[in-house]
Amino acid sequence: MRLMRKKFKKVRKMSNNQVKKAPDQIINEYKNLSISTDLTQSIDLMERLLGVNDDFIIRRFLVFGKFKAVMAYFDFYNNKDDVQDTLKSFMYVPRHLEDKRIDQVNLKDILN
Repeated sequence: MRLMRKKFKKVRKMSNNQVKKAPDQIINEYKNLSISTDLTQSIDLMERLLGVNDDFIIRRFLVFGKFKAVMAYFDFYNNKDDVQDTLKSFMYVPRHLEDKRIDQVNLKDILN
């Protein structure tokens, strides 16, 4: 029991040292930034804006098995089956495109 108390005291001390910002302060800090074309930087920005949030899900996947992508959503707003169906539609090449060359240049046109 004494060991557990020590652990909890350590955690509390660390938590008290951190100053938590209000949401509007966080938004003001990043309001002039735009989403980067670098996927990792964009994910980092979203995570900094939202903080620790168990309801915000970031799913990494490959569009057509080749191109890095992310699907970000709030878990409580979405049905898990709908999320899976949406991801599958991006992950597999449609039959009418199987014989075509797909690169990053024409990927945007294909997905639109």
